Amino acid sequence: MRVLIRSFQQQGDQRIATERGLIGERLTIGRGTNQDVYTPDLRAALAHAEIVHDRRGPLLIAKSANGVWVNGAPVESAKLEAGDIIEVGRFRLEVIAVGGVPELVLGYEEKLSQAADLQARRSSLKTRLSQTRLSLRGLAWGLMLLMLTIGLLLPLALRYGSSPAGETPRDRSLAKSGIPFDDSIWLSGPVSSVHRYFVEDCAACHEAPFRQVRDSACLACHKDTAQHSDNTAMLNHPALAGQQCTDCHREHNGTHGISAQSPTLCTDCHANPDKEFAAAKLQPASSFSKAHPEFAPRIAAFDAKTGKFSFTKQRQPPATLREATNLIYPHDVHLNPKGIDSPEGKVVMQCADCHQADSRGVSFEPVNMEKHCSSCHRLDFDPDDPDRKLPHGRPEQIQGVVRDYYYAKALQGGVMDGSAPAVVQQRRRPGETLPRDSARAALDWADARARRTMVDVFERRTCHYCHEVQRSDDPLKAWSIAPVNLQEHALNGSRFDHAAHKAQPCSDCHGADQSKTSADVLLPDLKSCRECHGDTGSDRQVPSGCTLCHAFHIADSHHFGSPARGIKPQDAVHGAGAAKPAKVPAPTAKELPK
Repeated sequence: MRVLIRSFQQQGDQRIATERGLIGERLTIGRGTNQDVYTPDLRAALAHAEIVHDRRGPLLIAKSANGVWVNGAPVESAKLEAGDIIEVGRFRLEVIAVGGVPELVLGYEEKLSQAADLQARRSSLKTRLSQTRLSLRGLAWGLMLLMLTIGLLLPLALRYGSSPAGETPRDRSLAKSGIPFDDSIWLSGPVSSVHRYFVEDCAACHEAPFRQVRDSACLACHKDTAQHSDNTAMLNHPALAGQQCTDCHREHNGTHGISAQSPTLCTDCHANPDKEFAAAKLQPASSFSKAHPEFAPRIAAFDAKTGKFSFTKQRQPPATLREATNLIYPHDVHLNPKGIDSPEGKVVMQCADCHQADSRGVSFEPVNMEKHCSSCHRLDFDPDDPDRKLPHGRPEQIQGVVRDYYYAKALQGGVMDGSAPAVVQQRRRPGETLPRDSARAALDWADARARRTMVDVFERRTCHYCHEVQRSDDPLKAWSIAPVNLQEHALNGSRFDHAAHKAQPCSDCHGADQSKTSADVLLPDLKSCRECHGDTGSDRQVPSGCTLCHAFHIADSHHFGSPARGIKPQDAVHGAGAAKPAKVPAPTAKELPK
């Protein structure tokens, strides 16, 4: 880091500036003679503070227990911006410029001389109470009576001696004076925003005067709130038994202070769960930065015999995980910075082209073939009619569409195909009927053409690019496509908000541009999260308590982005409730490719 220091000195009516440059990893400030910025003042420590340069810019870090003052407020650390004022005793440093070359420009000057500073401090001393005629005991009694009058007697008089709506002249005059008519003068602090709607109804929580809020008052509204576990034995454990709502949720602590944030509420039990909760088989977690288990996403496996997926949690680094998707999708090909071929030419794709945030910003909308893929992967099947497209559905449905299409063409006539029978090539008037033999010949041609087209669609040109296609001997189901699993990995008992990370490029957490198969589980590992998130109290990373990702009331796991319950994975891709397609016989051996 390169630093330019401009020292200012007042000589008569002139302000003289001298400059010196420094190069190093840090700039030290203090009373010691070995410091880069020397501040000979007894209020400064020998090594009082230092300035380092991280990826966010210059960062001031206090080395003394007394802290350091920035812009008139004491801080332990602060990111420096142009215009910031750093005060160390009677010395002042001004941040003149940040960034560029050099990275930091500081102005340094002595606000007061040592003699002037001593005189200012002496003049600020006030006369002691013992030097006056006031009695300390009498003053204490007087203040107590004043507080008793303002805090108890006056509110009682206003509460029970005024009309409900302040209708009398006396009430209106008191209202103009700013004296409260309600009980707000007794409040110990602001009410949280979630309880603001009944702030005037104290009895909603305080069921009896001078009695602590009981669980019954909380559960009157929060009766459906889940417990910390669905295991009765665990809830009766001494570590949890007897816990009250107010042990963690204390009101009148500010608009957002209703929930306790201390990590010890979790680590008291989870640091050594085998000791207290051996039956739960929990992983120990005492610190996010040093002792936290690896993520355990739900990983899909596919049973080809039953045609169903099964899901199991696997706790290992995501880079080593593989799962069944039955989808052929190389991310690296689609994210090639040089672009990918499309009907309109080269297209450079981004993650957001397919992964679009939902209305909450927490997760993403499901990937849909018609919306996200069809612009490149077209579903036309007849070169003579490129605007006619197949539905993205089940194989039986596709076969029925193809067969019906060629049946209609054969019966209508006018097909420009030299290999077709004359009855198929011949044009006919609307409503004209064919003799039985001619109609049979036309339909035979349509069957043969439909079978050749389906071979082309399923095995050569369309479906096999993305799907696992299997040919069958069943004449009613000539082809089958394995169901697709496009789950967005759910981490049980945790939550993640993509909206809070929208400033980060996707590649910072998901290595999709290096993934050659859709079996890759493209989740970040703990190491990547720890680059930004640290423990509570961290001064170099985002302080992240347990409740940032984990909720206490977790009877139901948090699944974001998964298909709705009751809908099969293949339905989420191809559309549930589609009409059953017509049955099409399998192609003959002569029509299938070798």
